[in-house]
Amino acid sequence: MGVAFFAQWSILSNITSSEIIFFSHPVRIDDVVITMAGKVMDIVLFFVTLKTAEGQEITLPNNIFMQKMVKKG
Repeated sequence: MGVAFFAQWSILSNITSSEIIFFSHPVRIDDVVITMAGKVMDIVLFFVTLKTAEGQEITLPNNIFMQKMVKKG
């Protein structure tokens, strides 16, 4: 039962974070963020996709993205 509550909390946390990212617009697609060292390629319901200078794509859960300090560059 504890695993089920944790999974449900994780899903709700990502959905809530995606709504915050979408409505408060702290970052937009094509913004370059310094802390994560990448360009925002996509923002969807559960995750943010970043592209690094080396061309790698990094997918971060929205709740982790919201917890990190982000500086637009």
